[in-house]
Amino acid sequence: MRSGVAGGERGWLLGDQEFKKELLAQVPEKRGITTVPSWGRRMIYTPKGVVRAELGCLGWGEAELERRRKGDPEKVELAWRLRWETTITSNWIPPRLRMGAWTSVSNCLSRKQKGA
Repeated sequence: MRSGVAGGERGWLLGDQEFKKELLAQVPEKRGITTVPSWGRRMIYTPKGVVRAELGCLGWGEAELERRRKGDPEKVELAWRLRWETTITSNWIPPRLRMGAWTSVSNCLSRKQKGA
């Protein structure tokens, strides 16, 4: 059933008007307001934001990345998160996390996936 209400509201709705009212009752009054501001979402979900947040949680600085070995479990966990939660390539991770070559990171992630 087409929902063609006057006043600029457009779109498709499958169901009757009662169903539409039930759906609209579930939408918060202040549409567009989120609990995390847009600058916060960008900061967290960009690769640099993920690294910054994770290093903060671990209590690490850049020097700690240098000090730890390439296959350190925390580095591997961070690389895993970066690889699967962002759109970065495998070539971005090694220099940023000080993990050697991309093949080293790939091997670490494969072992993690296999549970070894």
